[in-house]
Amino acid sequence: ALANVAVQMIEWTTPIADVVAGFGESPALSFVLLRFLAVFPEQVKDGRNPVIFNRKIQLANYLEAASEDVLNLLHQFLNMASEPDAQMALLVAFRSWLTAGELPRDRLLTSPLVELAFEATNRPELFEAALATLAELVKYTTETGTEPGNEVALAVLDNSLALSPALAGVLNGDIEPGPLAEAIIRFFIDVGESYVVLAARGHEPALAAVEMVLAINCASTTSLQHVEATIMFWYLLAEEVNQLQSAKHTAAFAKTFQSLLASLVERAAYGPNADNESDEALFDFITFRTRLGSQMLRDICLGLSGHGVLAELCSILHGLPEVYHDEAGRLVGWQPIEALLFGINALASEVSAEENELLPGLLEWLTSLPLHERLSTSILIVFSSYARWLKYHPEQLGTIVEYTVELVSQPMVQEVAATTLKCICDDSAVYLGANFEQLGQMFLDALDGECSHLTRAELLRACGFVISEMEVEKA
Repeated sequence: ALANVAVQMIEWTTPIADVVAGFGESPALSFVLLRFLAVFPEQVKDGRNPVIFNRKIQLANYLEAASEDVLNLLHQFLNMASEPDAQMALLVAFRSWLTAGELPRDRLLTSPLVELAFEATNRPELFEAALATLAELVKYTTETGTEPGNEVALAVLDNSLALSPALAGVLNGDIEPGPLAEAIIRFFIDVGESYVVLAARGHEPALAAVEMVLAINCASTTSLQHVEATIMFWYLLAEEVNQLQSAKHTAAFAKTFQSLLASLVERAAYGPNADNESDEALFDFITFRTRLGSQMLRDICLGLSGHGVLAELCSILHGLPEVYHDEAGRLVGWQPIEALLFGINALASEVSAEENELLPGLLEWLTSLPLHERLSTSILIVFSSYARWLKYHPEQLGTIVEYTVELVSQPMVQEVAATTLKCICDDSAVYLGANFEQLGQMFLDALDGECSHLTRAELLRACGFVISEMEVEKA
């Protein structure tokens, strides 16, 4: 309440100095002062406070002018803060001023508050508060860049990496899931994002931070939400590596991106009990896959190239066991194949239309897989996504069109099959007109069966694309 009054009263021009004068003399009231120092900058920076514009400018200037005195004051409190509660309050106040972005950076390198924050990570009762403070310290000291001249940022990085046993404890299950584990994971993702420029240029400590973020992605104990939290980091790293335009730097991160790709494909696979999952769980999973495909896989393409990612996915695909039906007639082993097809579909725009090494054999092999609703749907979506590629490889059309037309008669996938056929006919109509009698008969056979209105409409559009490219006499 006192901090809010200090923000609102235009006449109160020196609130910090006045509160220090009123409460700083009494050790018993030191907690009140520390609480005020923690809350005041938060209130100043809170855009929801109904403060007139001139007062906002006045307060912003006041925070900047008072920063040196506040840092000195916090140092004085540190000499008196021997109890955990006092040190906790001191860390909270320090963090608040880091978040406000007002402390003098050149003094942080020698500030005993930084030393306190790192030492406090060795004390369970202070660990979370210390970690939150260090997270703000990392962001604050790297805002001006992470060049070799920024000694504060480099020192913070070295000390942050010393906390890696805490991350290992989370990833191997020694630290149970909960707020503490979440804070540790978030901290190391923040460290990675803050030092990504140094990492892209091969700075060893920053590369160690990359490995820690990769470990978060690959660990079986982390969730889909943790993987999503790393999206920005991988985007920043891929952009930095790509901008360097250096074969040396790209090659240095090849294994990192390959490991990331393998872990993402594993995450993208449906579970063995996918059919029994709740609608909410399936929605969350599909939403995750959509973000994974639209963002992370394309970021990896910046590091490995579209063809490189396709080659990696095909290599993983070739190493999978064959699918088979169990005694109950259920298809076994379809999940990892479907996950790989999801990835192959996501990078369609990154693969050259001239690619002639991997896709011909892959697409033909897909037509040999047994019918399964989710697997067959993914196969058809791949054919749709690569319809542009088929335009430049008409020798592949016969097998794929025949396979797709056959699936129109399967109720579980008929609408997807019809849409796929429309996409193929749209791009390759000029090649399909010569065999329209055979193609037309396949259409008629499909239409004679039980089809939805959407299926019939898509098939008619497909026919229309082909007929529009035929000679008038033949059409």
